[in-house]
Amino acid sequence: MIKKILNHQFLRFLLTGGLNTAFGYMAFSVFTYLTGNPSISVILANIVGVLFNFKTYGSFVFKSKDNSKIYRFCGAYLFITTVQILSLKGLANFGITNPYLAGAILTLPMAALSFIHIRKFVFHEIFSKSQSLNNRSQDFKTEFWPDFDIFPTKGCKKVSGKK
Repeated sequence: MIKKILNHQFLRFLLTGGLNTAFGYMAFSVFTYLTGNPSISVILANIVGVLFNFKTYGSFVFKSKDNSKIYRFCGAYLFITTVQILSLKGLANFGITNPYLAGAILTLPMAALSFIHIRKFVFHEIFSKSQSLNNRSQDFKTEFWPDFDIFPTKGCKKVSGKK
């Protein structure tokens, strides 16, 4: 069962995200204890956290040891953080003003966005010209929905736009 879970990139991403969250909180706590200043602790914990996250996502999730991708990773984190802040504000505009509830609502969509963005723009996979678009989309589907065939491709009739 564990081996089956670890064979799916998106599930490895979620597990690694849990580890990264625990590490980030631990780093924040240690820096708060050492400095006594929560604002400085956030900055230091984020710097250490991004470096740690880059290594864990890169090596465990995307099987990459290419350290030159750190700049794209930082850019991806900046983009994802911006989207999350704007999403929190958007939920507040719709009446969801409790930040804990809003954060909980955004957890899975942000995880999916993070996975897609980091996979595509940081640790992107190069597909050969011989791979068809259908194979690539099937690979993507099984990464997100292992063991579920919610997008059946066999037995569907091709619909023509002409009448």
